[in-house]
Amino acid sequence: VEVREICGPPPESPPNPPPADQPPKKRRVASAWAYVYAAIASLMMFTYGYNTTIIASAIIFLPEAMLPTAMMRAAVTASVLGGGVLGGLCAGHLADWLGRRPLMIVNYVFIVITSFMSAAAMAGWQVILARTLQGVGMGICSVLPALYITETAPPAVRGRFGAAAQW
Repeated sequence: VEVREICGPPPESPPNPPPADQPPKKRRVASAWAYVYAAIASLMMFTYGYNTTIIASAIIFLPEAMLPTAMMRAAVTASVLGGGVLGGLCAGHLADWLGRRPLMIVNYVFIVITSFMSAAAMAGWQVILARTLQGVGMGICSVLPALYITETAPPAVRGRFGAAAQW
């Protein structure tokens, strides 16, 4: 059995390089606005980390009557992660339906509202509900920035900008 029979024909040779009298193609450089948009979208990742971890220091200040058992305290801490799974799963469909930029704006407003809901809660179940809804926003924050940045960045810097969202 020959190698050609298994692997197929050899690959075609690359096209000839341009003649020496033609200047090389200029590489497109990203505008300053592309950097600004990528930086603003990357702030969603900061929001994600901040809202996920902020409960660790705040839970000790919640009154014992609001969260009487260790199970309730665990539910408050874990509810944002449960909502995050739901938000992460729905983020792509919501972004297709609303659009990337409008969803980012709606999501920021949603996170602010759920933060106030969490602060104004008077019972344990209200804190858990507010944190779960906040988790939905955080799940969207985990998907949307990278999606938006990689779709709007110029091709020359797309990988660099996409990595910045994860940084």
